[in-house]
Amino acid sequence: PNDRKGPAPVFVGLNFCGNHTVLADPQIAMPSQWIYKSCAGVENERATDKGRGTQQDVWCPDLLVERGYALATLYNADLDPDTPELTDGIHPHYLAAGQGKLGPHDWGTIRAWAWGVSRVVDYLVTRPDIDKTRVCAIGHSRLGKTALFAAAFDERIALTAPHQSGTGGMALNRGNDQETVARINKSFPHWFSDSFVPFGDNEPKLPIDQHLLVALVAPRPLFDGEGDQDKWANFDNAMRSLQGADKVYKFLGGRGLVGSGLVSGDEAFTDANCGDIVQYRRDEKHVLNRAYWLRVLDFADRKLPK
Repeated sequence: PNDRKGPAPVFVGLNFCGNHTVLADPQIAMPSQWIYKSCAGVENERATDKGRGTQQDVWCPDLLVERGYALATLYNADLDPDTPELTDGIHPHYLAAGQGKLGPHDWGTIRAWAWGVSRVVDYLVTRPDIDKTRVCAIGHSRLGKTALFAAAFDERIALTAPHQSGTGGMALNRGNDQETVARINKSFPHWFSDSFVPFGDNEPKLPIDQHLLVALVAPRPLFDGEGDQDKWANFDNAMRSLQGADKVYKFLGGRGLVGSGLVSGDEAFTDANCGDIVQYRRDEKHVLNRAYWLRVLDFADRKLPK
């Protein structure tokens, strides 16, 4: 923000389609490698100028600046392309000496992306115009899982908003009647460690579940954005994760959940309905848009240190 009175808080998140899609600025470099076919302006899985600014309504940089926040984003495939190989991203650079390939307990793509979020934070905290006590992580869908992992393992992240993150993110694996462990590992075998695969159709045998990942974020604020029409992300099981982590938040001196823990639509955040963790739902499908950003920023205004 140009009119800031001091260092600005910042939201950090990975994007799906390249930095050039966030703003229609010809100075923003386009990715040269693989890109999702579903992204606008893509030809033969490569970006073109036609894609510039096509994700502006997803990232709303104008809104963030207007509200006093900076935005930092990075194309996820610059870290690891969202493909099964696990050989064309950062993984080969971190194999142990003599190790030819990843083992069954090694990290997958989601963790690699989260590692990348922390590397962005490494840079941001060196900038005098960024408030290093107010660094926030956000992401949508698989990149919501990424934001949650990043916050769990990086305490420099003061607030996180894993948006519609579903299985492998906010939603409990046990009792998940939407995207099951078996389904997600079949569809996206590279996202997680191979040691997760045997728990497909065998979730009760999992030694841990997603509420413990949420608890690693405690006592830092967490905004769980969900959509009433987005059944696949399983907002009910995400709420159960919040309920499971609530005890840890309160043990560490946070407020945890307040009331039902659910805020909906245009309902304002108040001390009576908004603790340090909250689920916010509106009548939307699987999407991140301006309406959600308005509420994320409302939450951040309340919860970040002044």
